[in-house]
Amino acid sequence: MNEQAPKHVLDIEEKLSGDDRAANADSYCARLEAAAQQVKRDLDKGVAPDQYRILSRLLESYEAAQKVVRIVSGTAQK
Repeated sequence: MNEQAPKHVLDIEEKLSGDDRAANADSYCARLEAAAQQVKRDLDKGVAPDQYRILSRLLESYEAAQKVVRIVSGTAQK
């Protein structure tokens, strides 16, 4: 049988599983956090109710994405 390393579907999977996965995870999380901070600033300015729901969900998505990056990379806090 031909044993091969698992193929990564996305480039991010490969980067989060390599030797420099912690540095890559930090980089991705920093970008996600910067985007989340911008959404928080927009929410703090005040927006229409429909926009508030959309931005709140977007903020939750950024926070969830950071958790996923940490879990996939093995750098999640225990």
